[in-house]
Amino acid sequence: MWPHEQDICPVTLYLDSVKTYGFTSVAVRQIPLTTVGILQYIAPTIQRTETGFQIKGLHFMTRKSNNLRKAIKLSIIEGSYAQIYASLSSIGTVFITKFAILLNATPFHFGVLSAIGQFSQLFQPLGAIITKKLETRKSKTVRYAFIGRFLTLLLPVIPFYFMGDSAIYLFLTICLISTVLLAISGNMWIAWISDLIPLRFRGRFFSNRSVYLTIAAVLTGYIFGFFLDLFDSAEGGLAEKFKDSFSIGVYFTKENLPYAYTIIFGTAAAVGLYGLLILNKQPELPKKIETESFIVLLLSPFKDRNYRKLIIFGCWWMLAIGIGAPFWQPFMISNLKMSMLELQIYGTFSTIGALFMLRPWGRFVDRFGNKPAMILAIILGSVNPFIWLFAAPDNYWFLFIEAATSGVMWSGANVITTNFVLAVAPQGKQQIYSGMYSAVTGLAIVVTMLLSGMFLPPPMELFGLHLLPEQVLFGLTSILRLTAIIPLIGIFEHKAKPMMLVISHLNVFSKVKILQYSRWLFK
Repeated sequence: MWPHEQDICPVTLYLDSVKTYGFTSVAVRQIPLTTVGILQYIAPTIQRTETGFQIKGLHFMTRKSNNLRKAIKLSIIEGSYAQIYASLSSIGTVFITKFAILLNATPFHFGVLSAIGQFSQLFQPLGAIITKKLETRKSKTVRYAFIGRFLTLLLPVIPFYFMGDSAIYLFLTICLISTVLLAISGNMWIAWISDLIPLRFRGRFFSNRSVYLTIAAVLTGYIFGFFLDLFDSAEGGLAEKFKDSFSIGVYFTKENLPYAYTIIFGTAAAVGLYGLLILNKQPELPKKIETESFIVLLLSPFKDRNYRKLIIFGCWWMLAIGIGAPFWQPFMISNLKMSMLELQIYGTFSTIGALFMLRPWGRFVDRFGNKPAMILAIILGSVNPFIWLFAAPDNYWFLFIEAATSGVMWSGANVITTNFVLAVAPQGKQQIYSGMYSAVTGLAIVVTMLLSGMFLPPPMELFGLHLLPEQVLFGLTSILRLTAIIPLIGIFEHKAKPMMLVISHLNVFSKVKILQYSRWLFK
């Protein structure tokens, strides 16, 4: 008679049985090697394996199993390559924004461009449909990402062969097709990675991974931002002095900007495509074949009452975020007259804020839940746009402080949103739940983005402040973001702690930190 696994090693099991390596696997928190050695001495039928130990066909993987460690390591490396690609060629980056300005984009075009990035999320459920009858997602994930990233090579061709409206609309079309393919690939990837990473420390995984990706984004932004500044530098700026020092001004002129984008987008495509070779090495657990029909699969998440509440919150939040969203970077470039260097410095402050708080956000989510964490992110996210009401071409230094708080907020909001959907979804349904959430909420933000681009409000005077049309929208989004707490309250999350308990913990934590700092200061 064999004892239960709890009798052999009293630790908490935290993963359901899965089929791996030809036998049933169950992951445990931690099995000391000495314990396994003693068990081997007592019961010779207990055998060591490369990922843990095995008892009569049951394979127990330790927390540091080779498969999981390999997945995490490869995900960080591959993610860094993907981030470099995204930093240079994704909608919302300063490089795409300035490229659109080169093509003479209007406010309406910027509204469409921003909307495309979210409209593409409508196609995420196709990822679940494409893979529902497959046992693996890897090949499809890599294939769709390959085509989406390869299309980036077409962007630098536009200024050489097209002009006027034909140039800008071809640019928007390529961006649309590329982002749609990458959204489908992203949906398949999120299901792939959620199968690999246990729920109990998934929040920490995403936050730790984001740290490395953020560093890659900063370095990429500075290097290529300075490179682009050489072609379009302000008089007396750092790039201008650099050109004068090395007598290379004749090559780096505004007329040669199209060649600069050829190098930038060419590098983006090359790095992005190489990253897919690494992604192809990522391990994958066998996927359950789904037999539901197309319609049943798409509608299945909406039978979950709690999921419907999450969708309502997501739409509310995205509608609020979409107001004025197309104009953050154009406002900085056209109205505040910020140089590429200043834009990169702004991005750096945002990155520093994110780097400091990514891991604390992950630990906070794992300890208190996604719901209380999202409430804190919403409160902070409603304050940031309000600060922009005071910005002017001769007075915008405080925006660099806002950048840090914005980095703190978005680093949390992004991790929380990804983890929240996966936490609400039943086991095995993460892909379709995530896909439908992105599709519906993506449609919501598209609506307000397009409306922002089509109906810019007139300038107005408010409490002695002269607000430009973009600033009126920034003030409106500040107010509406805060109201997103209303639908969030109704969502049930099993591991979420009461907000009063969270506040109590934060209060104690702050007092301890203040006391520690005081002792250090006055010792």
